[in-house]
Amino acid sequence: MLGIVGWWLCCLGWMATADWIGRDATRYRQAVRVWVPVCVGVFLVTALVAWWIPSGWAVAALVPLAWLVPAVTYLVTRNRSLPIGKQVLTGNHIRNVASRLGKRVGLKIDPGLEDDEPALPDVALHVVGADEAAAAKATQQLAAMPGHRVARDVMIGAVLARASRAVIEPAADGVQVRYEVDTVWQNRRVRVPPRKRGERDRYPEAPPLRQDDGVAATAVLRAAAGLAADGRGPQGGQFALSVDGKRQTCKVSQKAAPGPRLEVEFPVVSPKLKALSDLGVSEPIIERLKATLRLEKGILLVSGPGGSGLTTMIDMVVLAADRLMRDFVSIEDAAAPAKEIQNVKVQRFDRQSIQPTDALTAAMREYPQAIVTRDIRDKALLLELVRLADENQFVVISLKAADAIDAVGRLLQSGVAPDVLARTLVGSLSGRLVRRLCPRCRESGPPAPDLLRRMQRRPEQVPAIWRAAADGCSLCQGAGYLGRIGLFEFASGNRLRQGVEAKAKLPVLRELAIKEGMVPFEWAGFAAAVEGVTSMEEVQRILAAASTPKPPAGGAPA
Repeated sequence: MLGIVGWWLCCLGWMATADWIGRDATRYRQAVRVWVPVCVGVFLVTALVAWWIPSGWAVAALVPLAWLVPAVTYLVTRNRSLPIGKQVLTGNHIRNVASRLGKRVGLKIDPGLEDDEPALPDVALHVVGADEAAAAKATQQLAAMPGHRVARDVMIGAVLARASRAVIEPAADGVQVRYEVDTVWQNRRVRVPPRKRGERDRYPEAPPLRQDDGVAATAVLRAAAGLAADGRGPQGGQFALSVDGKRQTCKVSQKAAPGPRLEVEFPVVSPKLKALSDLGVSEPIIERLKATLRLEKGILLVSGPGGSGLTTMIDMVVLAADRLMRDFVSIEDAAAPAKEIQNVKVQRFDRQSIQPTDALTAAMREYPQAIVTRDIRDKALLLELVRLADENQFVVISLKAADAIDAVGRLLQSGVAPDVLARTLVGSLSGRLVRRLCPRCRESGPPAPDLLRRMQRRPEQVPAIWRAAADGCSLCQGAGYLGRIGLFEFASGNRLRQGVEAKAKLPVLRELAIKEGMVPFEWAGFAAAVEGVTSMEEVQRILAAASTPKPPAGGAPA
């Protein structure tokens, strides 16, 4: 009787073990086609042989061994290849189980190291087309292609990294995948789980894909976008990417380069901004800016280098103005229409039938009190706006410039008379976008002595400053940064205007603006690094990347 009970207990244990090994080997890629047949086959063969063994004691010893030996061998093999947090039936695993069970009965048992692997999004590639049935069939064929799994992994990495673009291109030892995240290109990263207690996940750069995997993944993305495998025909297309059930359209372009090279562009969702403070503008600058916006006449400059969010910046400045008591009009290029702002009339020009100055003349027939012009490029329009600002109009213009003082210099280079600009200039706001430090993995340490000297601070005044972690975490996917925020400087005041009238050089104008209360970008960045918003490395990268734009041949602001 006991032998029969033992036999069936072994059978039940073997079935449960085989089922778990199949699921576990599939999840952790442990050669499921090897381990499942071994665990099933050894037990079945032993069970058949056992019927011909006359000794019950021999059967009782042999059958459990046929069940346990393959299972234990699998455990030892899979534990060696996985981090400690994923290993089972180890001291660390037993401690974690005991800790969870203890919580249920009110006992506090210190847990071991757990591997909290972040949940991956459900990502799928879809072919798009007017014929839905044909597109669905092509999507099924896409899933059967050899490189589908690698292509899907590349897309999952892009989603997790919040990438705006991805590039798959040849490398010296394979095929490299790079993502553009917050305007910075970075190589694909992989997760390295913690090895001992007190550590966190690391996300170092991943090695290039194997040549065959990269080529196969590129072929899948080409097929998804409807591009020819030989590079002939259309060089651009699109496919749909489903992320947790929500579809988004991705654009694909193939470049003229040897080997597989594709660029995938993902739709970027702009953050919802309601006030200047959402951009990162400090309260002192907001107060000075709002006081400036209440003036009846004068010219306010809004500037920044390319890619600094200049369009959003001027929109938020206009939104901060009182548009109910004053009539605003926006002079806009029909080829680049701006976002509609409530209570701001629009007068457009197209440079063919309607010149910018003609649009301004038409707008003035309705007697506005404030005029807005974005990214001004026409010299005649600029000079007319300055003239109106000198009379009785409040003018807000945006232009590309390295900083607040460079914007003033660019107006002087464009032919605005120094005495006229001195009378009309009421303020110059300039902004730069820097990446935010990841709040989860940012690190602090003592600032460098040369930085303290440059910022005119003593070590006791700034004992620590924040910087990005080398390998990041799961939140930032190894970048060390998460999102972007603005740094701003605002120049205004009588000293600045006197310097403009005296035709002072730009460095002199900068010193005068600082004496009037302007906080330069580097100082603002230093304060942000002390607060943990960004790092000085990021501030220096942004300051070095933005060069002063040169005016075009016509002399108008670029």
